[in-house]
Amino acid sequence: MKKAVFWILIIVLATGGYLYYSRQHTSAPATTGRQSAPPPVTVARVELKDMPQEYSTFSHVEASASVDIFPRVDGQLTSIRVKDGQYVNKGDLLFTLDDRALQAELAQAKASLEQNQASLRGARTTLDRKKAMFARKAASEQDVEDAQTSYNTLLASIDANKAAISLAQTQLSYTQISSPLTGRIGNISVDVGSIIKTSATTALVSVRQLEPVKVLFSLPERYFNQLQAELNSKGSEVPVKLVLTTSQGEQSFTGHVAYIDNNIDTASGTLPVYAEFDNPDHKLWPGQFAQVTLQLGVDKGATVVPETAIKDGPESPYVFILNADGTVTQRNVTLDRISYGQAVVSEGLKDGESVITTGQQNLRNGIRVKVETPDSDSHATADSAHKQSSHTSSSKQAEAPAA
Repeated sequence: MKKAVFWILIIVLATGGYLYYSRQHTSAPATTGRQSAPPPVTVARVELKDMPQEYSTFSHVEASASVDIFPRVDGQLTSIRVKDGQYVNKGDLLFTLDDRALQAELAQAKASLEQNQASLRGARTTLDRKKAMFARKAASEQDVEDAQTSYNTLLASIDANKAAISLAQTQLSYTQISSPLTGRIGNISVDVGSIIKTSATTALVSVRQLEPVKVLFSLPERYFNQLQAELNSKGSEVPVKLVLTTSQGEQSFTGHVAYIDNNIDTASGTLPVYAEFDNPDHKLWPGQFAQVTLQLGVDKGATVVPETAIKDGPESPYVFILNADGTVTQRNVTLDRISYGQAVVSEGLKDGESVITTGQQNLRNGIRVKVETPDSDSHATADSAHKQSSHTSSSKQAEAPAA
């Protein structure tokens, strides 16, 4: 019985081995055929360019000036001269308050002034007479002093009357509330007939200046020296780019550094930077979220390849190099930054080398490839494509590193 089982196992194993061997040899030609077709790729030459050094972050648009309007005297609101959201100029009348009580106070102060001025004239006459009488020994020294005191008291009263008139006139002017700047007003929080109090905590309305607008962003301390050098050489012409993402796509605006704060925040290690943007069409609006890019100079002769050539590896970014024999080699690189679709590489590439820009998913070290021309139907062999790409340009172009 044991011998029968043994021979059955021998027969099963032999049959299985034969079938496996047959299947492998049957499929080998197809596999060989697939491997013989080089995968298609596109290539680009490594170039040396002048690349702008930049720092990008996110921030919000702010009005260049913003004022909340509060009343400066109590009173009843008699008129509103503007509408919610209206654009106003500096000095435009916004609100009026009932001024009758203040007009009465002003009239009373003027009447008191006239009365005291008349009394002063009489006091001047009395003082002169007492002095003449004292000279003839017809009046005492006390009489002269009393007359002088009365005269001086009236002089002080007149000064007080003038001050009261000035105060009444000032308060009266506060019943006409005008815009302190040119800009757009927001929501009006009161209605005609409301009693307005100086103690109110809610503004009557706010006014935001939209021409220009500003953006405040924080620059890491390590970039301070670069920015300082740019400001020293260019003044207020250091460019700042702002990009909004809208339903119509991205919109770009160019402004400049208006000024920097006088202190680096020790908690965050950043420097507040204020940028200013002209806004004649009011496309920029306070509160909008935007990407801000500050230019910090130019990196001369940077090593640059298309961004699509860079792939992420487990240890570092890498590229595939096209060799002279049409094969490719994977090489790790040190990536400095990505700027406008261009990768700035600090280590790992040489000027004039060719890198693979598409088709990397099918590649491995030593594999042979077929180079395609992106803008035509014709294909070049890997060898001829590499020979063309190996000629380096004698002129160096310019580009920029984003910090």
